[in-house]
Amino acid sequence: MDLRLLSHIDDQLDSWEVAALCFLCRDAVSTKSLEGISDARGLFKKLHEKCLLENSSFLSQLLHTIHRKDLLGLLEADSSQPEETDARPLLSEYRVMLYKLYENLDREALKKLKFLLSDQLGRRQIELCKTVLDVFTEMEKKGLLSNTKLDKLHSALKEVDQRLAETVHDFMQPLRGIRKHVLTVIIIIHSSLCLNGNSQANVLFSVVPRNEYYALIHNPRGLCVVFNNETFLPGANLLRRGGTMEDEKRLRSVFTKFGFTVQVHNDFTAEAILSELKRLGKRNFMNEDALGKPKLFFIQACQGEKLQKGYAAWPPRPEQEMAKAESQLEEDAGPVKAKVVADSADFLIGMATVEDYKSFRHIKKGSIYIQELCNQLEKSAESPGHDHILDILTRVNREVSKGEFQDHKQMPEPKYTLTKKLVLKYL
Repeated sequence: MDLRLLSHIDDQLDSWEVAALCFLCRDAVSTKSLEGISDARGLFKKLHEKCLLENSSFLSQLLHTIHRKDLLGLLEADSSQPEETDARPLLSEYRVMLYKLYENLDREALKKLKFLLSDQLGRRQIELCKTVLDVFTEMEKKGLLSNTKLDKLHSALKEVDQRLAETVHDFMQPLRGIRKHVLTVIIIIHSSLCLNGNSQANVLFSVVPRNEYYALIHNPRGLCVVFNNETFLPGANLLRRGGTMEDEKRLRSVFTKFGFTVQVHNDFTAEAILSELKRLGKRNFMNEDALGKPKLFFIQACQGEKLQKGYAAWPPRPEQEMAKAESQLEEDAGPVKAKVVADSADFLIGMATVEDYKSFRHIKKGSIYIQELCNQLEKSAESPGHDHILDILTRVNREVSKGEFQDHKQMPEPKYTLTKKLVLKYL
């Protein structure tokens, strides 16, 4: 990041804000490394050493958490760094939750909290705690507090502030944070009845054996369901997914032309997505002349934290360096794990990237994978040939892998148990 910008941010931060930022970074930077830091410059140095300032994503999360919207505006105005990530945030949701508790505990609450914990932390140590964040830090040092060990804090807060105790209780629940794991999922359930109607399809089946292809002749073809998340609930600690509405528009257009009934659900929580999936699973497609074969899932999300490297045959040209500086790409959300495809036949799962790696999204034009998927679907539909879905996804792999995103590569990954060839043509 621009050193002048970091220096300006440092000048605008008070000492208590720097202390808060250090606390928020304790899961990303070792506790020992953070000791003795008195200004933001020192913190930025440690973050740089951990490669957490390669783009503005991590710093944006920090400033957002401490409510410095003015400084966030500076980052957004820095045109050389319009990249961000949807991948699992390095800024821990657990630590953000603790910071919000700190914001809502006044001096009297601090005194009461220190009294309740004095026997466990030791009177000498508890007297050195000047803020609630100091108390939390001391509890962590004593092994009384962690992201999986919140019972001691919960018990103490029940005596101090019942509302905040409930916040901790909610965080302790098994489903906490699950909404972050699903971002853009397209589920297409095809009709596979009727062997008459569309003339284009009749031409196809007149030149190839019918039993080698899924029969997609009914109108509408079937159901396309899009789960599209642009913004998240407070506390999820995830940034807005700029560009995702372009994906939604493109998908709606493409699959409508294919003859699908398209349903779009925006900004669903994980619970709402699961509920809708269960409802779809119980839907009687026989009443709609549809058996629901095959089932296609396209998932735009990261599958981990790693970044794929490419191999350059020669150094980058000046125009390539300029293009990099003006990039408006972000790594995309997740991680979503898809280690195994469904054991039933007639499934296809298209992942934006291979396991353990990140995927990318342009903050204005949409995600690299979804946009290329739509490109190749449209080209195939408009061509005189009869390319099936695996041909299309192979071309998607090739085109996406050619690109370079934040100096890194992306390789999509399809997994399938299809038993026939699937050809998609416009109605």
